[in-house]
Amino acid sequence: MHCDGCEINLSNFAEEIGINPEDFLQFLQKHGVFKTVMTCPDCGKLCRQIEARLMFRCQSRRDVDGLRVKCNFSFSLKTNTWLMEKHLPLKKVCRFVCMWLLVPHPRHGLIISELSMSPRSVVAWSNYCREICLNSLAMTDDEVIGGVGKTVEIDEAEFGKQKNNMRKELEGSWVFAGLERGTKRCFFETVQDRSAGALIDVIFRRIAPGTTIISDRWKGYDPLINHPQYHQLTIDHNLNFVDPQSGVNTQNIERMWHEVLSNIPRFGRGKNLIDGYLAEFYWKSKFERNSRVHNFFLEVARQFDPNRK
Repeated sequence: MHCDGCEINLSNFAEEIGINPEDFLQFLQKHGVFKTVMTCPDCGKLCRQIEARLMFRCQSRRDVDGLRVKCNFSFSLKTNTWLMEKHLPLKKVCRFVCMWLLVPHPRHGLIISELSMSPRSVVAWSNYCREICLNSLAMTDDEVIGGVGKTVEIDEAEFGKQKNNMRKELEGSWVFAGLERGTKRCFFETVQDRSAGALIDVIFRRIAPGTTIISDRWKGYDPLINHPQYHQLTIDHNLNFVDPQSGVNTQNIERMWHEVLSNIPRFGRGKNLIDGYLAEFYWKSKFERNSRVHNFFLEVARQFDPNRK
């Protein structure tokens, strides 16, 4: 039982998954979130799946010391899974994930209304989903973008919340990003500041040698000037957004920042929350809308493999 690829959106949710409890169990099993078979460790026979109770049970009989003994082994399908110790019905889990992946901010009130969930539960489940994205992003820390013949735009932005309604006082984080032109490949890293030391360290780790790097003329990028491993092009944003002679610009990454900001609510831009919201944006940007639900549950199964020992 395996899903080779499904396309799910808000309008075809019931058609693609179903409406009965067993439909949602089967959907999650197809995506590897739950075990599909269980062998009894006591007698070695296959257990029977009891869908209504989300468990496997063995009730076969065997001879023990001349007596006919009934095996009574049972095993919860939720054991060692993402849903272990979580009590939301499977139908509501699937519907929540679908809305969380496909409905843009602000979505909190809509989910509360549509799924009859408490505000506290919506926040908790949003955090559960965001943790999957964070774990996935952490696994890409050593991924490199760019390379010979490739162009990467780089830029940094400050995220934070205004303190005491004073516009100039921010408590937040600097985020450094790179975007490979012609693809959706990108990276985000929070940095202590935008000094040359902090930015160049990320560039060396995340951008392959031979890459053409386009940036503004912030002094933190000065070490790239005439660097043997990179070809740097710059644009002076104090004069133009597009260089009138060379056509050099950073409009792609500026557009990405706009999308990031529009998908992160203001309360999510504080120092303690920004990494989670950036991970959410990064994960969603990797997939087409109709494939997000499919790939999200595959990622859940990868991080919480129900078959692991």
